[in-house]
Amino acid sequence: MIGDGDPRTPTAREALTTFHELEWLGFSQQHFDELAPVPMHIRSYVSSLDRGRTATHEMAITMRRMTKLRELRYGWSSWTRSSG
Repeated sequence: MIGDGDPRTPTAREALTTFHELEWLGFSQQHFDELAPVPMHIRSYVSSLDRGRTATHEMAITMRRMTKLRELRYGWSSWTRSSG
């Protein structure tokens, strides 16, 4: 499974596929904020992938976390932002 410790970063195509699958299930900026290690707008992330830019370290972490979330998607819809 791909998680934070997995050294393999998904390709831009894999990351976009994962994002679109999660988006179809209702993935939002709020969910994205929980996964991104630094503040980042979700559309900037997708735009960078669409342009084929090399992923930054932070984007690579986000890609792996989104892939992990997709693997767990059957229970993800009940996932909510923690109150702190």
